[in-house]
This record gives sequence, structure tokens and C-alpha cells, in this order.
Amino acid sequence: MSFPVDALASFWAVVLLHLGQTTVVLLPLLLLGGLLRSAPARTRRRLWTLGLGKLLVPAAGVGGALAIAASRFADGGALAGAVRHWLALATIRVPVDAETLAISGAPDLSRPALLVGVTVAWGIGTMTILGRTLLDHLRVGRVDEVPPAELSSSERRALGAALARAGVDGRDVRIARAPLSPFVAGFRSPGIVIPRALLGRLPLAELGAVLGHEEVHRRRRDPLVFLGYRVAAALFFFYPPAWVLLRRLRQVTEDLCDEEVVRSGVSGPLYARAIARTLRLGLEPVTTAPAAVRGNTALIRRLTRLDRLERRVPMARHHLVLALAALLVVAGTIVGPIPVPSSAGPDEDVTHPVPVERVFPEYPEAARKAGIEGRSVVRIVVGTDGTVTEGDIRESAGNEDLDDASLEAALQWKFRPAERDGEPVEMEISIPFEFRLN
Repeated sequence: MSFPVDALASFWAVVLLHLGQTTVVLLPLLLLGGLLRSAPARTRRRLWTLGLGKLLVPAAGVGGALAIAASRFADGGALAGAVRHWLALATIRVPVDAETLAISGAPDLSRPALLVGVTVAWGIGTMTILGRTLLDHLRVGRVDEVPPAELSSSERRALGAALARAGVDGRDVRIARAPLSPFVAGFRSPGIVIPRALLGRLPLAELGAVLGHEEVHRRRRDPLVFLGYRVAAALFFFYPPAWVLLRRLRQVTEDLCDEEVVRSGVSGPLYARAIARTLRLGLEPVTTAPAAVRGNTALIRRLTRLDRLERRVPMARHHLVLALAALLVVAGTIVGPIPVPSSAGPDEDVTHPVPVERVFPEYPEAARKAGIEGRSVVRIVVGTDGTVTEGDIRESAGNEDLDDASLEAALQWKFRPAERDGEPVEMEISIPFEFRLN
């Protein structure tokens, strides 16, 4: 295969390995999240942020960063040797014997076509979501704003009193002409946007509670945080656990703002009435930003939480769960797959052979006519000059013709030889060949 296809194969091998490790970490995190249902939103947010960190930081990246750090150690010494040995266990490797070559009567195009197709599909999906995100933000930036002079005297009085009650600077608030749900917009200087309809439809105390909720979002710069969530959703749109994780993060962000509002002195029942009344106005949700009200599905859950916020305080078991989760994430990020043991000692720097010229076996005519398929695994020894010095069948396809064709092809491969401490060495590897009929 050509270099680009080899690069794609390596890329997707690392991606799949990373997502496999991430799944192993996220499933226990979801279970641990059940133990934090009574915890404050800040504690639960830390748990899901740990999961997001595991999703975004592959073990290969950590191993590479540690390798750079290790290179700064002295060439000799027990410490440098120990670091190199640890990195050998912590860094993802994709050796030659992890490949499967699909052999058919025609040139082998199925695997490259699959790799390119998957990559193109991922690129299209990611760019579509990112493009939609960009368009949504552009649309939000063009909100038709009501000038203060256009507001009636009663609307100005209601807005001023609500701002004072919520402790919000009026310069950070814009009034939208359209019936949009309240939200926060902007990255560098976020501002609160509320619809004009709320000024005459909500009692003063409830309007102040809604403004207080959005002020928490503004101070925390949550529009930028939510943009990060959408970028993560675009990159991992094909990975269902990412949907669950990002949904939990969005929910807990809203819960955190609810708790801040109640701690500021707003009663839970009053705040719950403000949310329910705003929802009944049928305002249009804004998908790009956190909002005080976002559909009926989360309403019951939020109202139930508001009724019990006073009793939600951090407990020792909550801290224990978080510590357990952090240990799980760190272990799942740093420790990669354990490589196959070799004859190299802990102080030896060993690289695997890298194929530079591959020969694909012809599908034996007799096997083709008989409809025989199978998989042969060939064991070869790569010499110091990169040529194959010997080989035999490690696992038979169950057909002598398929085995002979595999062995004949494998003996013609050329490699960049394996190295130990910078010197070429012989190394034994295995190459699987899969024969299937189109």
C-alpha cells in the first residue's frame, strides 16, 4: 500500500485503540456518576470533566509527550533506563503483525477504499457539524436588538428593578425583538440576551431569577465552554459514549447555575415558577448557547432538584468517588496496551521492522474455482539488511495452495530493519494474509 494509505491505517488503528480505552474508562465513570446524584453540581461537573479529558487526550499523545521529556535525561543511568522502560509499556505501538491484508483475484483495493471511505465520511460529518455551529453563531450574532428608547416606561422600570435584584450590570444585557429563550452570547465579552416578551409577562422577582441564572453563565464564559463541547461532538459524532458524556456536561452546567441562583438568596419554589412560566411562553430555544430553559424533557428533573438544593452539600463519599474517578482516568490515559515481550532488556531501545516494499500473493486458481477462502499467518525473520532471511507458516489457512501463495509473497517483502540501541538487528514477526472471494 502507498504511504497515505499506510498513514490512514495507522491513524485509525490509534483512534480505535483510544476509543476502546476511553470506553473502558467511561463505563465505570457513568456508574460512579450514579453515586453522585445527591452531590452538588460542581462535584458532578468535575466527574464529567474528567471523562471529557479522557476522551480528548489519547494515550498515544501522552506517551509521545513523556518520550520528549524522557529524551532530556542523560543518555545513561538507571533513571533514564527506567523511564525508557516505562514508556515502552505506556506508549501505543502498532506493529506489523497487527495488519490484515485482504487478498482477492483483483488488485487489493478493498482495504484502501474502506480506509479512504471512512476518513472521507468522518471528514464530511465533522465539517457538517462545525459548519452548522458556525452558522448558528453567526445567526445568534445578528439578533434584532430593541433600542432602550423603544421600550415603554413600564418595561424600562421592570428591567431596571430586575437587574438590580439580580446584581446584573445593564450594559451586559440586550433585549431581543424575537421571542427567543434567554441566553448568553459572545466569547470575548459575553452578554445576556432576553426577549422583550419577558419584560411584561414575568413578575419582577421571577424575571430577576432568570437574569441571575444567565449572569452566572456570563461570568463563567459558558458560551466558550459550550463551543468546546460542540467541537468535541463534531470530532466524535460517530462515538455514542461521547453523546452521553456531553449531554451530562450540558445538564450539570445548567444545574450549577441553578444552584448559584438559589445560593444568592432566591427561593427554590420561586425560581422553579420562573422556569415553568418562561417555558410556557413557548420561546424559541437557541442551540448555540446555554439557556435557562431548554424544552420539556429536563423540566421535571430540574424542578425536582430545585426543591432539594438546600440539602445538597459535599460529603466525604463524594470526594472519595471523585478521587477514584481521577485515578481511573489517569490510569486509562497513561497506560496503553502492553506490548509482546521481546528479548530486549529494560535498558534497550528497540524498534520494529517497517515494511517498505510489499508483495501481495496471487489468489491460487484452484482455490478460486473451488470457492476456498481462508487466512494464513506467515512467520518471517527480517535480517539486518531488511530482507527476509527465512519464513514458514505459523497458522494454516487449511489449504496448501493458499499457504504456499502466502509464504511466497511474504519472502519477497523488504523492510527497514529493526534496531536495538540504534544498531540493525534481526527480528521475527508475523504477517497475516486473508483470502476472500469478491
